[in-house]
Amino acid sequence: MARQIKITEGRDSIFEFWEEQTSSDFSLYSSLFAEQPLFNGSAEQLLKGSAFIIFNHANGTWEYVNEEMAKLSGYSAEMHQKEGFNFTFKYLHPDYVDFAFQGSHRIVFDYLHSTPVNQRKKVSFTKDFLYLIHEKEYARVLQKGIVLDMDEQGGIVRTLHLISVIDHLKKENNANLIIKNPENIFTIYNFDSTEKTITSLGCLSKRENEILNLLSKGYSTKKIAKQLFLSEHTVSSHRRNLLKKTNCIDTTALVTYAKMVGII
Repeated sequence: MARQIKITEGRDSIFEFWEEQTSSDFSLYSSLFAEQPLFNGSAEQLLKGSAFIIFNHANGTWEYVNEEMAKLSGYSAEMHQKEGFNFTFKYLHPDYVDFAFQGSHRIVFDYLHSTPVNQRKKVSFTKDFLYLIHEKEYARVLQKGIVLDMDEQGGIVRTLHLISVIDHLKKENNANLIIKNPENIFTIYNFDSTEKTITSLGCLSKRENEILNLLSKGYSTKKIAKQLFLSEHTVSSHRRNLLKKTNCIDTTALVTYAKMVGII
């Protein structure tokens, strides 16, 4: 029986792998990880069962795939590493190919290259899509990434990703791409799998952020309305808009998804 890997152990193994791969001062990478909600120890329960991977953009290979990826997807680390990008591509749902590997990829890289080089490692990007797991059924997968390494010109060489199954959180049809900038502002994009279009929904408003944070504390609509001096109708309207923007099935799913992305 495979050993259950805890998040902290998975994190350590990434540290060990990366320390072996670079001649740079590893403390630079250690501090990068420490600053990311992706690797926050307090998120261990939230991220349990998630997989970590490192992708090399220069040669299109998965350089590091932890053991959790095999349990999550049904495909071994060796299978991912042998075929790289092509392996991942062939298990994507056909409706999500353009979004997962063309549209969202282009948006993220355009965004990164418009960001000052010294700020690029402070950007995170999250998308979800349908992926065939265990060669049986499609599951909705969340992929959150950060820049791990760049070349001398600031070109992206390696990215580090967290992979999680979120079937219990999202509705079936649409998907999201969410980009966090260095100022911790989140821009949301929506992918319509029927129309094959990607639409920018902009950033969450100040009021939406306030309501989302109060929802995460377990506040009811009535209590939020009283706290923010709003009508219950207005609060309900904001909550519905948040659900629509994120494509989440209900308020509980919305809060969980927002935590995974890092919005709260």
